[in-house]
Amino acid sequence: MLSEYISKHFKINRELKRRFEALCKALGIPEYQVLNRLIDTWIKENQSQVRLDSFVPEGATLTIHAQTVKVEQRFEVQMIKLEMEKALDLVARVPDNHEFKEQLLKAAIKAGRLHRQTRDPELEALIKKVEETLGRLLELKR
Repeated sequence: MLSEYISKHFKINRELKRRFEALCKALGIPEYQVLNRLIDTWIKENQSQVRLDSFVPEGATLTIHAQTVKVEQRFEVQMIKLEMEKALDLVARVPDNHEFKEQLLKAAIKAGRLHRQTRDPELEALIKKVEETLGRLLELKR
């Protein structure tokens, strides 16, 4: 019988790998489950994207203003901030609850993606707070 899962090897930043493994261990979540969800979400968000250069005449210059934050992104940032604060509160009250830890990790993953797009300083501070919280939980397990 063939397994639904296969191995895929890829390069990842050393520090990112360490933090990812530590968070998964602290939350008791298998790494492959997080990666499968993350990749599935990324595919759904990007599969309908059309390359911009297909709309630009050959030889023309295309300028992209990457720092522009759309109104929708601002609302999404506010929503993820609320979600992270709620998850942090739940984990603080019941640190052994696996579902609360998983909720916090999901929120942190979304926040990381949004922070890369928006560079929101409050979101960055919340991400650091989540990392510290999960780091403490990992230390308590040892």
